[in-house]
Amino acid sequence: STQSTGVSNLVGVLMHVVNTIERVTDASTSTNIQEIGGVEGDDDGGLSGSLLVSLTRPFGFIQTEPSSGVVVQNLSLLHPDGSRRVLIRNISFEVGTVSSHSVLLMGKSGCGKSTLLRAIGGLLPETLAPAEGCDGCARVSGPPAGCAPGHMMFLPQRPLLLPIGATVFDQVCYPLSPEVADMPFVTALLQTLELNMLVVNVDAQRDWEWRSVLSSGEQQRVAICRALFHRPHILVMDESTSALDEESEHIAMSLLTGRIGIDEFADRLQSPIHLLSVAHRSTVKPFHTTTLHISRDGDVMQIDARED
Repeated sequence: STQSTGVSNLVGVLMHVVNTIERVTDASTSTNIQEIGGVEGDDDGGLSGSLLVSLTRPFGFIQTEPSSGVVVQNLSLLHPDGSRRVLIRNISFEVGTVSSHSVLLMGKSGCGKSTLLRAIGGLLPETLAPAEGCDGCARVSGPPAGCAPGHMMFLPQRPLLLPIGATVFDQVCYPLSPEVADMPFVTALLQTLELNMLVVNVDAQRDWEWRSVLSSGEQQRVAICRALFHRPHILVMDESTSALDEESEHIAMSLLTGRIGIDEFADRLQSPIHLLSVAHRSTVKPFHTTTLHISRDGDVMQIDARED
């Protein structure tokens, strides 16, 4: 039956999450996983759900040190299938630092962009082993020990939505309790992102299957609203605006990068959000200080950089 299939799928997702956490724990990593949503692959091996992480100690060939941002140096990435095939060779970049605010990763599907994001999140330790033809040296710095859990937030292409009975507040505040929400602020975010259908009775339980009621673009805008509410120092976006039209994408990216604001809540939106993004559309390039192109051979080329 449909119900039993749904339960089986849920059990499968939970087992995947448990196995992932066990692998990370067995690898002696101290990656602090605050939130794991649904786990589903996309064409580029992406992770569906939301994941807040705080990197604080050595992790395989990723060495974390106190830093205000994330610094990747000479990182080579293997394919997660165990074939030892090199996906990305000797990539270096900085996000949320003095020298680089935001980075965009581009390249054809399957070149390893989403796998790189998952490795930075501490979920794929087996991809970080030395490989022939690579330097065998990698370092990722930040955030510092004791950093607030919201230092980094992962926003996937297909965002996590809570089940039937959740309120709009629940969706925006997750994983925090909706009691921390400011109704006028949440309402203003929804209106600015043109989610007017959700503005009425934001604290009322909805007897909805959210994925059936909201379009893919509306789901992505809810997730962006969530990111604006939490305001992490670094926001990792994996095709997070792919379902938006260009005008809606421009509004969302402008809000995230502080190019536009909401007058009555200027103080809530003034802290910068630094982006580490994966995207196929060039429309998001102007919102990043550096663009890196990853080839199918694993080579990395900086094709664009600008001063913010």
